[in-house]
Amino acid sequence: MTAGAGESDSSRLAYLDGLRGWAALIVVLCHLFPFYLLRSSGPSAEGVRHLLAKGAFWGYLQYSVATVGVVFYHFLTDGAIAVYVFFVLSGYVLSVGYVQKRRRELIADQALRRYIRLTVPIFFACCIAFCLMKLGLMYNQRVAVMSGSEWIAQFYQWSPDFFSLVKFALYDVYFDYFHVNSYVFVLWTMQLEFFGSFLIFCLLALFGELEKRWIPYGLALVAVWLINRDLVSFMMGLFIAELYQLEQVRLLLGRKVSKIAVSIMLMLVLLVPVLTFHYLARDNWAPVYSVAATIIVVSVMMLKPFQSAFSCRVSRFFGHISFSLYLMHPLVLCSFGAWYFIALHEYLSRPVLIASCAAFVVALSVLSARAFVILDSWGVREARRFSSAVLRKSALMPRTDSRVRRAGPAHAGESVGVPD
Repeated sequence: MTAGAGESDSSRLAYLDGLRGWAALIVVLCHLFPFYLLRSSGPSAEGVRHLLAKGAFWGYLQYSVATVGVVFYHFLTDGAIAVYVFFVLSGYVLSVGYVQKRRRELIADQALRRYIRLTVPIFFACCIAFCLMKLGLMYNQRVAVMSGSEWIAQFYQWSPDFFSLVKFALYDVYFDYFHVNSYVFVLWTMQLEFFGSFLIFCLLALFGELEKRWIPYGLALVAVWLINRDLVSFMMGLFIAELYQLEQVRLLLGRKVSKIAVSIMLMLVLLVPVLTFHYLARDNWAPVYSVAATIIVVSVMMLKPFQSAFSCRVSRFFGHISFSLYLMHPLVLCSFGAWYFIALHEYLSRPVLIASCAAFVVALSVLSARAFVILDSWGVREARRFSSAVLRKSALMPRTDSRVRRAGPAHAGESVGVPD
């Protein structure tokens, strides 16, 4: 939340788009390193004792450097915190247009195109997975023993058929998801994405025009906390959108002390992946990650250096392909990435094999995502076309304005790298 009241919506959504792109890349690194290539290795207590035994100063110095490295490694490969950033961004972008204009047709427009916008790229990604399975190009079962990763072995253990593909892509992915039978294993987030989106739509439609809307918002937050804590992050995005419209909030966030405070909180967020994994029960991860993701998003909106970094050309590129990268990298990882590991594991040393395999998977995932954007963009257009047709027919939108105006650029998406 930048202090500048005059900041344009398009510039704000541009750097948030870049943030989403880098979050998508972190998801790739998460599946690539701690879940796959480095699954069987990591810092050990024996290694720590060895460092400390070297002497009081040098031992602790090396231990401190190693600790900092571990903290950054866990943060930059923590797919969970990246996913919750997606969810917070989703809540923000789905609500900010309505919050600024209070036009109910904006809610109807987004709600009408939401299912189509999500389902079209999901269906095409599942079709690609179906073809790879039929051609025998999924090598994740074979690579599991060589890599030491039991995680990668749990996917694609069944024989695909077209009926199950259609049923999964159109229905199961939202209403009956089971990861073992998933055509793309990252699609567990789509159920949350779908229901989180409509949670935002319902809250805005029912209470968005009320002067005292924070009372039902607060009650809804309590209900969501009790029913499904993963959805708290969507409400955090809604709260950011609502609070940013208040002049006094923007002035408060523009003060130097506020920027120092959020910078300190951002540094503490770096510790979240390590602390949650070692000291928190899994049931408590969702609210902690929701708060951490909210701090990340707010920090980017407040601090100019982050805005510049996430608005650069590379960040915009990753933002543009974010949803496609999210969908394509599991297929690359389980097919060509696994094949690469199998083909070269006898000829390369382990460090060289891991480094080269990682570079290969990331590069091929990015290239695949760039090509997949064609299908993704077609889904966006069809979703808009459907929404416009329905709204015109229902007289909610004038015939002379076939497209609802949006608060942001064409790819200022909603979540999980899901540009609208």
